[in-house]
Amino acid sequence: MENVKKALGNLGLSEKEAAVYLAALTLGPSTILTLARHAAVNRATAYLAAEKLGSRGLLSTVTKDEKRLYVAETPELLRKFMEEEKRVLQEKEQHLHETFPMLFALFSMGDRKPQVRYLEGKEGLQTVREMFLRQGGDFVQIVPLDVVRRHPELHAQHEEHLASLSSLQVPHRALLVTHEPIDIGMTPLPSGLVRILPPERFPIEAEITVRGDTIFLYAFLPTILSVVITSRELAIAVKALFELAWEGASVFPAKRG
Repeated sequence: MENVKKALGNLGLSEKEAAVYLAALTLGPSTILTLARHAAVNRATAYLAAEKLGSRGLLSTVTKDEKRLYVAETPELLRKFMEEEKRVLQEKEQHLHETFPMLFALFSMGDRKPQVRYLEGKEGLQTVREMFLRQGGDFVQIVPLDVVRRHPELHAQHEEHLASLSSLQVPHRALLVTHEPIDIGMTPLPSGLVRILPPERFPIEAEITVRGDTIFLYAFLPTILSVVITSRELAIAVKALFELAWEGASVFPAKRG
């Protein structure tokens, strides 16, 4: 019965309304006092629930022997009620869709301060990885590969991320801070150019990625911290610094993904 109440709740009925409706279905034509007792609510609550159910067409009244009895209507009406809810939701969705252009126009005219989000832990890292995959355009990044490889869970998640990214074939350039050859233990990415940097020369332990107007920052020690910064000006600045690092790394090996 609890599952039935939960299902009715998902259709928009309150807990008390669901209890009164189920009581009416079970008992047949009944007084409000009888429904209240069966639904385990007080009389006033049962009356209010019955009135609400009546307004939805799920409960009607008849008079018998000068008593007002409440009668549950066929459960088939619940299907119609659900269809009406769906229709209203679709109308709201359509209105929102029509409003989006104006909302985004207002958004672009507003305060252009950078938007910053902080997420912690493996779940936060996964959330930010998914945000990155939804972004469009090419990207550049610096990855402390040895730091990632030292942590099995991080390495596994990084490999899953690379596998998801591989199918998209997004043009990119990556600077990998590692002692190891880049072919060892790394999922190859097509459409990319990679250069490696020796950790003793470049002791970088955080990942930096720029894609579009968004900067993705990941720190792995002592805990996982993911930061997302949305700012065109900052993204341009960080990408310019990457270009300097890329040119400086030209003396080290490069590899196409």
